[in-house]
Amino acid sequence: RCCQRPLKNCHDATEDLKDRFPSIDIVSGSVATGEGAENLIRSGADGIRCGIGNGSICITRVVAGSGIPQLSALMDTAPVCSYYDIPLCSDGGNKNSGNMCKALAVGASSIMVGRLIAGCEESPGVSFNKDGKFVKIYRGMAGCTFAFI
Repeated sequence: RCCQRPLKNCHDATEDLKDRFPSIDIVSGSVATGEGAENLIRSGADGIRCGIGNGSICITRVVAGSGIPQLSALMDTAPVCSYYDIPLCSDGGNKNSGNMCKALAVGASSIMVGRLIAGCEESPGVSFNKDGKFVKIYRGMAGCTFAFI
């Protein structure tokens, strides 16, 4: 199960979910600092999601004026997750194999790759013809914005 409460208190949400469902693993975040990761781990998170403002169609940096480059965020959170033996998921900024290799090299346990697979035949969504090319609408994880894949 995933706890995702953007612009709210993820620490309290994680603690509440862990109290109510102690046998379910909670992946919490997103965070961009080691301090944020440690806070969620101490509140009961079984996994940490790292990345703020790095998604392919994310507008967090523009709207909230907040975000940290993905590799920098991973380099700060990975030592904390390693110390507590907690898996770290890199979410956002994984646009190509080079970005993915770097994420794994600095300590990510897993990688989210929404946009890279969103246009695949097996991915949910209706394909349609746009200017002679088959595309799908890709909305990312939040908001009303979208892109054609």
